[in-house]
Amino acid sequence: MALPADIRSTLAQYVKTKACVNAADDEVYVRFLEKQAAASNATAQEQLQSTKAVAALVADVEAELEHLRVCGLLKLYNICEFVRARATPDFATHDYWTICSVSSCPTSECVVFGERSEWMVDVSFRHFFRMLWVVFHIEHIEHSKFIHFMAQRPPAEKIMESLKHLEHSKDYTPETHYDTYTTAFEYVLATLRCTVATYTARCAGGPAVSPS
Repeated sequence: MALPADIRSTLAQYVKTKACVNAADDEVYVRFLEKQAAASNATAQEQLQSTKAVAALVADVEAELEHLRVCGLLKLYNICEFVRARATPDFATHDYWTICSVSSCPTSECVVFGERSEWMVDVSFRHFFRMLWVVFHIEHIEHSKFIHFMAQRPPAEKIMESLKHLEHSKDYTPETHYDTYTTAFEYVLATLRCTVATYTARCAGGPAVSPS
């Protein structure tokens, strides 16, 4: 599945929706949206669609990771799953010669992955793994943003007033934030698909595949 043509507006709607979800009980608010959407409430329909669109993109990444496992790229698959489970995208870097666990080529600067530091990956792959982390933690990122935002609001302020201020705040989600989300999904999906296609082609004796 390709990214929606209106991905930025979808992400903007997703951010607003997640703020509302974080302000209320998650399940209660979703049920409220579903009832409103069923009653032809356009805003509720857009909010539901944005959460479904982002969930579908995350599911696409999950499917591409499964392709890594199925085609035999187990080491890369395991590193990706390790990154996915991490609470933060901070990874230790070391300057010494070793063999990259992804490319099997020598590297003099590597990023360390694994509970026992069992994988050493050339630093050139760090961007991919950070973007992979963003994809799988987009909901966590939005929750953390909301908690930080609310902590800065006046204690006596009503939640609806806070949400109105949030909606009109350019600082809450700057344009660069949407750029990061968009780039993360595009880059991760393209890289995983190209990796699987290239590996499959090599196993079949065909030419390597270049990212589109």
